[in-house]
Amino acid sequence: MTLKDSASNTRKYSKEQYELIAGYVGRTYQRSKNRMELDRSSDMISEPDSTYADDAKLVYYVDRCLLECDRNAQLIIRKEFLEESENRWYEQYFSRSTFYRLKADAVKQFVDSLDL
Repeated sequence: MTLKDSASNTRKYSKEQYELIAGYVGRTYQRSKNRMELDRSSDMISEPDSTYADDAKLVYYVDRCLLECDRNAQLIIRKEFLEESENRWYEQYFSRSTFYRLKADAVKQFVDSLDL
């Protein structure tokens, strides 16, 4: 495979598609984290162990991929997609225009690090 062939295999998504992917991964991540917390706090849940093992793998994978992003991207992805944050949380860190510019780059970095 030549360099040109491998470059053509890289996926290009639109800005909206990057946002949709990051949002989906974020919701899945939150669901997995919540199930893991419930599993730790209660013996009454009777989910199969494989469900929790899969949740742990997903959380670990997303966290590892996030480490490949720069610091601003990590903050933005965590606050926007992986954690519940108040609206306009970014005002204490960035101006509005800077936030939206950085967010677009953060989402792209994150999705690219997921290697989808």
